[in-house]
Formats: sequence, structure tokens, C-alpha cells
Amino acid sequence: MPRHVGNSRRTTTLACLVPCALLLLLPTAVRAQETRSAPRPVPITYGIGGGGSIPLGGVADSVRTGFNVLGVVQYRPNGSWMAYRLDFLFLRSTLDGVDGTLRAIALGLNARFDLASGRVRPYVIAGTGIYNRWFSFNDESREVLESRQTKGGVSGGAGIEGTLGGTRIFLEARYHLILTSPNSTAIVPVTLGITFR
Repeated sequence: MPRHVGNSRRTTTLACLVPCALLLLLPTAVRAQETRSAPRPVPITYGIGGGGSIPLGGVADSVRTGFNVLGVVQYRPNGSWMAYRLDFLFLRSTLDGVDGTLRAIALGLNARFDLASGRVRPYVIAGTGIYNRWFSFNDESREVLESRQTKGGVSGGAGIEGTLGGTRIFLEARYHLILTSPNSTAIVPVTLGITFR
């Protein structure tokens, strides 16, 4: 057999095998590329809620039970039982025996620790924050008077999170101590809310 015929056959065989090998390797390469390029989901959840607001200590003598509104942004590392939570809190109560209100706005940074895993998760939570608290009331001449302070504070409490009808809900009670002067302000919001991604 002429040498050039054998070379031609080998060349033809290689020309067929190389594309076939590339076709077999292509899905693996594509999957590897997708794995490298696909961003990992960011474990961030959001939440909103509201409920009652119970004054404690000295302010309980002059402040009635009010309400609270809560907004939450939470970050949980993958597989962790601990989460970091940023809270936006609004509190409002009326004054007892006086035409006036107590209001507070807070921005807090908290650590949440889950006590169990699964569909229902009890947890404890603690943190610190900046609070803007003010009293406003009308005097005898109907003039609005205000006393406003922006101070730091601490908080701690417990809650439970679970699924109800496909919706993720939470219920928690937190003790907030606002370091106002001359006396601190203590309030316990009890909040029912939902979380979502």
C-alpha cells in the first residue's frame, strides 16, 4: 500500500476522532464554566412587622401602652446558627393624663442566635443602637412643647420564627433600654411580622 494512502487514512481518522472528543468534553467544560461564573446566592432576608409597645420603669408612670413598627434586614452565613440583623424601629405611645406623645426612632445592629433548626426556630437576640426619643405635649396655651434626645441604647429579647401557610412569620419581644438623661427610657415592643427574600 502506498505510504501516502496510510497517512491519509490516519489523518481522516484523527479528523473524525478530534471533533467527537470535543463534543464529549464540551458539556463538562460548560458545567465547569457555569460553576465558576454563577454567583452564589446571598443569604439576605428582609422583614416587616408591628405590634404593641409596653413602657417599663419610670416612664410607665406617665406613658401608656403604644405601638411599634419594625423593618429588618438580616444576613446569615451559609449553614450558620448565627445571623446579623439591622433593625429600623419606630415607637409611639400617648402620655397618661397629658395631651402628648412619646416617640422614638431607632437604628440597631443585632446578633441573633438560633436555639434549634428546622421549620420552627426559637431564637434569642441582642444588640445595640442609636435612638432618637422625644416627648411632645401641649401646655395650657395649646403651645406644643418638645423634649428631644439622641442617645445610644441596648436591647435584648427572644422570639420564634416559623412557616404558616407558606409564609415565613416571626413573633418576638425585645427589651430596649435607651440611655437618656436624667433617667433611662425602657420599652418592650412585642412584634409580629413576616420575612421574605
